[in-house]
Amino acid sequence: MHIAVAAGEQDLVYNGSVLLIGMNTTDVGDSTKTVEFEFEFDGKRTTDDLVVNFKLSSTKEDHVVLVKDVYKLAKKSERGGPIFKAEVVYEPIRASMYGKVLDPQPLLWIHGFNIPPEDHLYKCNSSTVPNFDVIPVIWPTAGGVTKYVLDRDNSEIAGLALKSMLEYSKRFPRKSLLAHSMGNRVLRYAADSKFEFDNIFMVAADVDADIFNQECTGERWWTKLSQKLGREDRSEDGRNIINMLKDGGKVHVLHNHLDKALWISWLQKWFKSGTKKRLGSNGADLNALCKDSKGKVTNLDCQKEWLNKEPLLSVQHTYQWDAEALAYYGSQGSEDDVTCQLGLEESD
Repeated sequence: MHIAVAAGEQDLVYNGSVLLIGMNTTDVGDSTKTVEFEFEFDGKRTTDDLVVNFKLSSTKEDHVVLVKDVYKLAKKSERGGPIFKAEVVYEPIRASMYGKVLDPQPLLWIHGFNIPPEDHLYKCNSSTVPNFDVIPVIWPTAGGVTKYVLDRDNSEIAGLALKSMLEYSKRFPRKSLLAHSMGNRVLRYAADSKFEFDNIFMVAADVDADIFNQECTGERWWTKLSQKLGREDRSEDGRNIINMLKDGGKVHVLHNHLDKALWISWLQKWFKSGTKKRLGSNGADLNALCKDSKGKVTNLDCQKEWLNKEPLLSVQHTYQWDAEALAYYGSQGSEDDVTCQLGLEESD
């Protein structure tokens, strides 16, 4: 919901907590710990220097900050882009808390490729997920079809930076995570067994369809041989995601075989390696799961459930916002009252 606040000066874009990854923030002299930042410069989603500095930084934590209540200011930056303002809640680099915002059952929502951050916030603000408090996760996406490969690289760095929120996440007894499209690559690189999630929703996932299979988790001899030959070792990604689940938790794969955006992704991968169907198109092969994944992965065929009503030629990729999808996420949450434990000292 777009709510006007102090007309002509600022508009509330998101009412609640937001996790910023890879954004250059500037402290402003308010009574609270407040920062200003930009999402767009001259029509571009992120600046080249922002992405380069993000990649070269040896300390990823200084590119992560949790804020609350994001406002869009009327003033423009020197580059011509809109300026946003928010109150800081937590900075991993200092392990410091400044606010007391409590999200009893947070659902970390990682956006995908070519999604304007401001649009992601508006969508999250206007969507209700029963039993969850949505925390949008913003990461640097250059935007535009020609920047697909660049954003694949950015997603890796964003995933590594997201790990810095581990200590903060411990304050929530119950929490879940949702990743859409290329946001699932952020999830892959952020995966760490020290996190604990009740649910992980992988929606229209732009990752390999066999990510949870035996041959992709080091259980097959040719995978082990490939590792010994020094090839890129991503064989544990699926297992790492599974290991983030609490007892009884599930990975929910929402897929659609008529997702045209993932057809393009599949073609790009096919020309490069001659293989690799996408998880968001095919779903997980439940008969070929590695031993750690068995009983912990479930599929939801969104084409069968509701997307069959969509025009055949429509892209059918952004169904993560559909009412049916929101209801499904909410059905996996808990209606119980949850008490949050801060577990961190508050900064002066």
